[in-house]
Amino acid sequence: KQTLVIDSHLSHYLPKKWVELCIVTKTNLKKLKQRLQKRGYSKAKIQENLECEIFDVCLIEAQEAGHNLKIVET
Repeated sequence: KQTLVIDSHLSHYLPKKWVELCIVTKTNLKKLKQRLQKRGYSKAKIQENLECEIFDVCLIEAQEAGHNLKIVET
């Protein structure tokens, strides 16, 4: 059996049968904003990312897909 790690905001869309563990990272909104600004992201992109963090978009979608979840604070 081969192990593959996928690092993406879209990896939770993979079918449950292909995913042994889905790790969802969460962070403080202030820290997230600072990280994204440091990377030079546009204001619109930063706002989109902050909204996704506020509403737990990736976490909820992973839960709805039935993935085995681990939540990590970064």
